[in-house]
Amino acid sequence: MSSAIRDLPKHRCELHVHLDGSLRPQTIYDVARRRGLKLPAEEFEEFKDHVTCCYGTNKSLLEFLNVFYTFHPLIRGDTAAIEQFAYEFCEDEAKQKVAYCELRYSPHYLAELKPRDGLPYVSAETVVRCVNNGLRRGCHEFGVKIRTILCCMTDHPEWSMEIVALADKFRNEGVVGIDVAGEEILDPPAKEIIDAFTRAKELGISRTVHAGESGGAQNVLTAVEVLHAERIGHGYHVLEDQSIYKKMKSLDIHFEVCPVTSLITRSQHSLEDHAIRQFDVDRVNYSLNTDDPGITQKSLNEEHLLAVNQLDLDSCSLTRCAFNAATSSFLPKDEKQELIDYLKTMHGIPTETSVTSLSNLFP
Repeated sequence: MSSAIRDLPKHRCELHVHLDGSLRPQTIYDVARRRGLKLPAEEFEEFKDHVTCCYGTNKSLLEFLNVFYTFHPLIRGDTAAIEQFAYEFCEDEAKQKVAYCELRYSPHYLAELKPRDGLPYVSAETVVRCVNNGLRRGCHEFGVKIRTILCCMTDHPEWSMEIVALADKFRNEGVVGIDVAGEEILDPPAKEIIDAFTRAKELGISRTVHAGESGGAQNVLTAVEVLHAERIGHGYHVLEDQSIYKKMKSLDIHFEVCPVTSLITRSQHSLEDHAIRQFDVDRVNYSLNTDDPGITQKSLNEEHLLAVNQLDLDSCSLTRCAFNAATSSFLPKDEKQELIDYLKTMHGIPTETSVTSLSNLFP
């Protein structure tokens, strides 16, 4: 089966997906039972309801994040499980015909920083090593290329500088950038987060920030001007301030949009007036992403179908998204060009076609 998955034609790119939001519910259940931990429900089907938040439900962003807090204690600090999660993620991405992905996670949230019930201490650095090990095996076996982004967390700004140090330490082992996730950044962000992102810029570590999801356009501007963000996670509410929106377009800031979670969390209230429609009309630099497919139980293929069938995007829009993601990826210059050339081949575009003229091929 792995060879069949490896041989699938892969033509998609994904830049915004969380490792702990991508876990298979069955694997979480199996890990928790193996560890002998108390479950929110004993039978799997009922347990699954506690660790998913499917499309069609309406939650605030905070309510959606609470799903993570339900299963984090069941998997924290389990090094074998963390490696397995990363390995399984590679298989799931390959099945969705993803050629390249940037996977993000908070190593601290998967670590065991305060040992409990006889469970050993597991550091954030150990988590990074486990994820790297799982990805190394999975990428080789399933024929995908995956790099990682380490997340600072708004509720634990004291971790931020360590995230930068880990990103710097593992930059030659697959870590390509940092993010700040959780409840949306404040304006201004915590000083520890500002200092960390400033240090990341000094070190040449790439930066993306969750902003404009539940917060307003000003948060997007703060992410770019204060945290030096090169990409924005979500960013839908940037449309509320046309001057900020125009500035983001002029700077060619990339928006990592996630249709399904935007509707579940009510970041966008309807498909009819979804920000993605305006982004597409204005040829904003954006891509389509799953965000938390394990929780939403929606694949990248289903995100694309929703975009086409309910957001009125067409195949040209999807192709632009793939190239937007590739050109806005945090890969080194040479690897980025290799990815772009590969995608040209997969999409039947002459390799000599310049990136700047690609948009002319998709009117």
